[in-house]
Amino acid sequence: MSPGTYVTADTTYKLSTFILPGQPWLDNQRNVINAHAGSSVFDNGAYYWIGFYKLNNNESTELTSGGIHCYRSTNRINWDDMGFILRPSTDTASDIGPGTRIERSKVVFNASTGKYVVYFTIFTQGTGLTIGYTGTAISNSITGPYVYQEKFLASSAAGIGDFALHKEANGDLYHIGVRRSDSVLVVAKMSTGYLTPATTYTVCANLQISTEAPAILLRNRIYHLLGSGSNGWEPTAHRYFTVLLTLKKGTLKKEMGASLAIGFFSIFWNTAWTNGQAPHTLGILYNLKTPAFDQFLTQYHSNYQWWYAMSHSNAILLDSIAGRIQPIVRVIDDWYKARRLGLLFECKVGTGKLLVSDINLLSDAEKRPEAKQFLYSLKNYIVSSKFNPTLDINATKISNLYEYK
Repeated sequence: MSPGTYVTADTTYKLSTFILPGQPWLDNQRNVINAHAGSSVFDNGAYYWIGFYKLNNNESTELTSGGIHCYRSTNRINWDDMGFILRPSTDTASDIGPGTRIERSKVVFNASTGKYVVYFTIFTQGTGLTIGYTGTAISNSITGPYVYQEKFLASSAAGIGDFALHKEANGDLYHIGVRRSDSVLVVAKMSTGYLTPATTYTVCANLQISTEAPAILLRNRIYHLLGSGSNGWEPTAHRYFTVLLTLKKGTLKKEMGASLAIGFFSIFWNTAWTNGQAPHTLGILYNLKTPAFDQFLTQYHSNYQWWYAMSHSNAILLDSIAGRIQPIVRVIDDWYKARRLGLLFECKVGTGKLLVSDINLLSDAEKRPEAKQFLYSLKNYIVSSKFNPTLDINATKISNLYEYK
């Protein structure tokens, strides 16, 4: 038998080299792939397609499912049937007992426990599709078998629908989903074991409602949120969201401006005569024509609503990013150095739009009404049609501003 062939009951099946759109996608057993509303995971040199198994390949008449099904591939074209990784229980008292519908499965590896964790939506027997619990199960292997752990209601009494998992480089896991009660996206950090929420779910502000099939991508230290609209079974346009990046003090590289000491008050005389005594700057100026501050009252220069912001920020060396960049908020440097500095600027990055602030707007927010209003104004700006940066900046230039710990 030559490499690249499978033997089935009736014939020898050769590997495919391409995908046929609109045609049934067969596995290595010549069966139609049955792993719906799932996810694809790359693990130890192979891809795994994991989704729920539709009984009789039918969704509209079958409210129960056969469990979570798994396929394996090295090229994402030819898939080996690895069988079920989780089946409904025969115990009628179980959360995943007979008559339960299990769907929308996602698998993630927890390095701290050495376990694979599968998340899935549970519609329990007798409730139809009205309440979507989130269930978890664990395994020593990506292909199972998985042992059911528990279920929880995320964010509302009806739970969430479509969801995504996002794991940070430090291992922190976030659960992002569509809240069924009002169709807004919510997010929570999960426990260290990845089995339950560690924080309350918060609304992802300024995103369109009914954004389904969410996915979070990290590329060149920039986060991208992809999703789709909700239009039933009809074709739906995709959605792509940009985000406001607020840098915490200390993340900016020293050579990019972090070594400069900004203060609400100006320098004393000049830094050449005071051996670099802080502060190193002479206040700020901002562009009166920008709509970014439509909901933040300010003059064109600093006043007392800027005191905390200027005391908890770093100046960005603009020439390290782009020579033509005009910041929304400009920092006035000492006349001795006269460098081009900024606290807030906007740009295009690829097909996306970016607003970068080196002002700490997050710490002690409940005690800082001016910071909350500042952030509110910026968030409203970036979701408006007025947010339309014209200067293109390479993503690497942005990522090179920061130190990552």
